Amino acid sequence: MPVARLGLILNLLVPLVLLIWDAYHGKLGADPVNFATHTTGLVAVTYLLLSLSITPLRMVTGWSWLVQFRRSLGVFAFYYACVHLAIYFWWDRAGNLDSTVYEITHRYYLTIGFLSLALMAPLWATSFNAAIRAIGGTRWRQLHLLTYVATGLACWHLYLQTKADKRRPEVYIAILAGLLLWRVVAWAGKRWWSKT
Repeated sequence: MPVARLGLILNLLVPLVLLIWDAYHGKLGADPVNFATHTTGLVAVTYLLLSLSITPLRMVTGWSWLVQFRRSLGVFAFYYACVHLAIYFWWDRAGNLDSTVYEITHRYYLTIGFLSLALMAPLWATSFNAAIRAIGGTRWRQLHLLTYVATGLACWHLYLQTKADKRRPEVYIAILAGLLLWRVVAWAGKRWWSKT
């Protein structure tokens, strides 16, 4: 369904387009750098969770065509995470590499966020058909289990850097816990059925 996939990609770009539009018109609030950093990070975590939701949704509904959206969601989650880091580096740290490295290595919530992005990099690099063929389907699936680790770190990073109202990161953590529980139950059920 190439049209549906194109529609998804256009929708995935909407938050970035709106952010650029608001920045151009000076509508990012009193602290535009913080707003842009927070927004891109939140979008990245949201897309990670949506990508992990595709498989259970596909199994519940039987809509096998949903699987084509999972890769796009994961890829754009990585792109938004890169923009998130770029905004922090270029505007918050004034493009100072030493300052950026120091902050990331000395503030543990930034270290956690950077680790999440670092784990997403090999997932992005192997998200293309040529890479899947090169490493094989089994190894590819095993590698992409790191998505859960990357998402867990991203949710933790979001929780730690949220100063006051923790409800949103708590909801995100609860959703991730539910997705992990579903995977464990599905794996246990599959093993049980294979033995009967």
